[in-house]
Amino acid sequence: PHVEETLRALHGRYKLLLITKGDLFHQERKVLASGLAHFFEGVEIVTEKKADLYARLATRHGSTPQRMLMAGNSLKSDVMPMIHAGGYGVYVPFHITWEHEHEVVPPGTSRFHEVEDLRGVKTVVENL
Repeated sequence: PHVEETLRALHGRYKLLLITKGDLFHQERKVLASGLAHFFEGVEIVTEKKADLYARLATRHGSTPQRMLMAGNSLKSDVMPMIHAGGYGVYVPFHITWEHEHEVVPPGTSRFHEVEDLRGVKTVVENL
C-alpha cells in the first residue's frame, strides 16, 4: 500500500534506486509490470543484500552509504545491512515475513527508523 504516492512524493527531490534480490529475469519482469520503473534512476538486482554491497552501490551511483537510506520490509536483508554500511534503515513491517528474515535491532541503533506504512518513509527522509 501507498507505494506510488510515496514514490511520487520523493521522485525528483531525491535519487531513488530500487535494490531487489532474486532471479534477474523474474525481478526485471516484476519491475516492468509494476509500472513504477520510471520513478527510479537505477534498478539493481542482486543475489544478496549485505553491507559491502550497499557501499559499492553507493559509490557506483555517486554517493556514500552515509547519505543513503534503505526502506524495506526485511530487517535482515534490507534495513540492517544498510545501517552496518553506515546508512539509514527504515523498516516498513509487512504482515507476512519469512522466518529466515527475522532479526532483532540492537537498542540504541540511531540510524534505524520504523514506520507504520510506506508513507512514513517520506517523513523520515524529510527529517534527516
